[in-house]
Amino acid sequence: MITKKQKDKILDEYYANLIHIATVCVVVLFAVFLISLFPSYLTMKVDRQILTDKVAPLQAEIDQHRAEGEKNNTSGIDDDISILSLNTKKDTVTIYKEIKDIYQQIPNVQIVSIVVDGLSKKINVTANIDNKNTANLLVEKLNSTRYKGADLPYSVFSQTKNFIFSQTVTYE
Repeated sequence: MITKKQKDKILDEYYANLIHIATVCVVVLFAVFLISLFPSYLTMKVDRQILTDKVAPLQAEIDQHRAEGEKNNTSGIDDDISILSLNTKKDTVTIYKEIKDIYQQIPNVQIVSIVVDGLSKKINVTANIDNKNTANLLVEKLNSTRYKGADLPYSVFSQTKNFIFSQTVTYE
């Protein structure tokens, strides 16, 4: 049989080979890990470059608009002031009176609210109406005046008793 010295030598060589194999495996795994990261790294670099290429012109455009905005800020304020100084109060009072008269000509209609937007020239009128026939008469009456865009929504046809009826019309 083998002596203790030979046995120890064989075990030492065995452990040395085992350590050598384990080291090679770790190095191979690390190399595989690095190789598998390479496509992700390239994708990240390309995506970053694309974003940089897109952001640079946008940033330049934003800076240009800021510069123009600061230069033209006073004209913007002047425009806002001119809009606010428009004398639409007389028109608004006339519109309220005309809408009220139109709605009062139709029986069984109670006005809930009238909202006049002078800038967009729109009027939103909400009223309590007794039935769909009254709503139809009201739409026809509104469309026969200078107020346009009144329509009868499909939901009105399912109403049988009092209901809230809202119309948004435009005027010239």
